[in-house]
Amino acid sequence: MRIIFAGTPDIAQEVLEALYKQHEVVAVLSQMDRKKGRSQTVQASPVSAFARKHNIPLFQAKTLKGNDALAKTLADFNADVMVVVAYGLILPEAFLSLTKLGCYNGHVSLLPKWRGAAPIQHAILAGDCETGVSIMQLDVGMDTGPVLLQRSYPLSPKHTSQMVFADLARLTASTMLEALDLAQKGQLTPQAQQHDKATYAPKIEKHDGFLDFRQSAWRLDRQLKAFDPWPGSFACYHGQTIKLFGSSVIDTDTQGQPGKIVQLNKDYLQVQANPGMIAFSHIQVPGAKRMDMASFLNGRGDFFSIGDSFDTEYSRN
Repeated sequence: MRIIFAGTPDIAQEVLEALYKQHEVVAVLSQMDRKKGRSQTVQASPVSAFARKHNIPLFQAKTLKGNDALAKTLADFNADVMVVVAYGLILPEAFLSLTKLGCYNGHVSLLPKWRGAAPIQHAILAGDCETGVSIMQLDVGMDTGPVLLQRSYPLSPKHTSQMVFADLARLTASTMLEALDLAQKGQLTPQAQQHDKATYAPKIEKHDGFLDFRQSAWRLDRQLKAFDPWPGSFACYHGQTIKLFGSSVIDTDTQGQPGKIVQLNKDYLQVQANPGMIAFSHIQVPGAKRMDMASFLNGRGDFFSIGDSFDTEYSRN
């Protein structure tokens, strides 16, 4: 099939690569290259880098709204379908009808659950037992179009977002290839979503990583896993931002002062939640690198005091 592809991050690049091997990718849309890191060097997105490497016509725009010239240019490629995966820009109606089959979107949830920008993180945060991939026919709504194909993926309490992203990138690629194959055979049957059962997964912000120990130990443990690797999880201790890693739930019922440091040894830092207790195996304090608790205590044994407490309010510093 002749495909126009729209996507930006790593998960989209993996799908693009799979399509490139089995179909004819005639054009690629990706977000504008951006400055990153302390050096603020302009870096290509994984998708735009792939397009340039393989000499696929690449189109980048700050917005598609009102961009009739780009819509006409893409229409001239006479593609069979547009495939969209984590593009990051809204596609106006003019772009939804550029190709014979319209736009197939790969979304990493079992729609209508977790529509929106961060479905993997919200599935883990909610303690879901499964997630998956939905191939959806894009319409003008936010993840509201009919579902063409779905494949599920089991979640365990040990899963982090980083682990799930890697697996769902591969599952999205294989499911999209399967959907295209079925479309060529005329065997795809769109199924309208049950909109009354929809849940939403808004974009994650940096401040969402704050550990509020007034939450339950289970909820805090899921938060660390949901926000690994970004934005990470952190607590505030006397106004300082402390990054915490490697969580485990000690118990789920103990009541006490939220944020109180209950135990500190070479294996973990144990903190009272509400209810329950949670332990952390690794730590990073301002001006230092991430380290295990034994290494931390060797150099900063006086940093924490048992019985002292983490702040329960987020302090921006």
